Amino acid sequence: MLDWAEAAVANPILAYGAILVLQLRVIWNVWRYKDLTPGDTSFYFLDAAGWTHGLHDNVIYYPLYTDIWGTLHAVLGDVYASGMVNRVGIIFAATGLMLAVMRSLLGPAMGLLIVVWWVLLPPNFNLVYDVHLFGLLPMLIAVLVVARRPGREAMGIALATLAAGAVLARNELILGALIVAVAILFREFRARGEDRTTIWVYLRAYGLPLVIAFLLVGAAYWRSHIQGHDVQAFLRAKHTTNLCEAYAVNYQQRHPTRFLGNPFTGCAPLMQHDFGRPMPTFFQATSANPRAMAGFVAWNGRLMESGLQLGLFGATATGDNPTYFPVQNHRSYALVLSVILLGAMLAGLVLVIREREQWLREWPRRGPAIIVLSAVAATSLFVALTQRPQPDYMYGLIVGVMALAGVCTAALLRQLRGYSVLAAFAVGLTAVLILALPSYYGSGPRPLRDGVKRLRVVRSALQRPGSVLIAGDNPDGTSLCNYLAYDFTRACRSITWSALTTQVSARESLAQVLASSRASAIYAEGPVENDPTLLRLLAPSQRFGWRQIATGSGSGGPWRILVPVRGG
Repeated sequence: MLDWAEAAVANPILAYGAILVLQLRVIWNVWRYKDLTPGDTSFYFLDAAGWTHGLHDNVIYYPLYTDIWGTLHAVLGDVYASGMVNRVGIIFAATGLMLAVMRSLLGPAMGLLIVVWWVLLPPNFNLVYDVHLFGLLPMLIAVLVVARRPGREAMGIALATLAAGAVLARNELILGALIVAVAILFREFRARGEDRTTIWVYLRAYGLPLVIAFLLVGAAYWRSHIQGHDVQAFLRAKHTTNLCEAYAVNYQQRHPTRFLGNPFTGCAPLMQHDFGRPMPTFFQATSANPRAMAGFVAWNGRLMESGLQLGLFGATATGDNPTYFPVQNHRSYALVLSVILLGAMLAGLVLVIREREQWLREWPRRGPAIIVLSAVAATSLFVALTQRPQPDYMYGLIVGVMALAGVCTAALLRQLRGYSVLAAFAVGLTAVLILALPSYYGSGPRPLRDGVKRLRVVRSALQRPGSVLIAGDNPDGTSLCNYLAYDFTRACRSITWSALTTQVSARESLAQVLASSRASAIYAEGPVENDPTLLRLLAPSQRFGWRQIATGSGSGGPWRILVPVRGG
């Protein structure tokens, strides 16, 4: 049976099939219960829709991600379906690449166990933003190339993958590309005296992959609706907005009584107070107030423990939240698992050091993969300290920790003479989980998906220039407009019902306020649906100039859609 288990884990068809079935088991029904993602992802859909309806993208905001989504949207023709296929595809791609990388680095049995661990962690499939996991794919490809075929050509492909990924997938990959480039230069200078490599060898190994990467980036720029001087302006705005929000959340955690506002919409006054300008860059902020920025980075360093626990165990043992969203805190099992993992890694490292002569002999084969994996881990660490240490910002570091844990555990098992049963344990654990593990997802409200589906009756009106949607606070009206858009030039503007009704006064009626806002449609759900002010619009004879065109009831309560009479 031990021989059979080793043959099973060594068989790629069985290993990849089993891990993908397990991943499917974990995320089963995600397409029935998961809502569309509000916020940033809805803005990415604008660029995806631009690719669907004209092959246009945005070179600043991850064009490969939006181009793939836009292609799926063109084929499927449905916002929710294309979003779910895109999400599930990214999850499966990351899982498959993780198994390929870990098999190459750790062997079939330990590689399978490490990826089972990966598959079970909610931050790796219950994604806040799909694009963050998408950004891991170039990292895994770069590591896989050099792990499978170490050598000059593989390093060139890895460098080009990270360089192209910095534009097409995740901007921070540029740091990983620079680290790999420095490692390549150091390696080639050392080898220069030992062989007589011609310039053509260098051009083929490094130049050709970089040229291909340059062509891919050039193609994305060619189809981008942001070009020229606007690229620099958008990059700066993206960077300063990220820093503003991250600093405000960080500051509010440290000083909850000093900053009571919304860190996402009210961060500019805080930045103005601390750094003398509302939207400074990282270097401007550091120059203006190094003490404040040191406190910002130090707090992120303190949150690293919680961020790693969340990324490795799905919960934290502390009371600190390393993300922008609620997480499971004060979980004792996270502390127990952390102690076990740390102890195993320390004991394993001692054994690895004792086996250093063997590792030095294997360095030509293992070294390139270790260099590239270290580069992407260092990139993630930099992002965590300068932005926020949430798991989806630290995928590269988490993968590196998992790989190191696999190396140390294997060393311990060899010392304890238990390595022979590792394959059987991996097969048995995977089989039990496939058969017994319940799906992570259960029934729940999907207000954004429901709103997009219901508002299809007025989609054409909301895609006209200058169109305005009046909606409640849940779902987010801006996200509704983005998901209903034709492309980035034909999206409606959203006004909340509460903001609209505050304008009603003795001098200005509701009908006048609606007319001045140039509202194209009203989407009322839940509490808004029963608002007396709204009910006045439903008076007979359409005397307020509005008529109801759709109504129903869902998980959020009754809902209705109204349009102006003049709009037909």
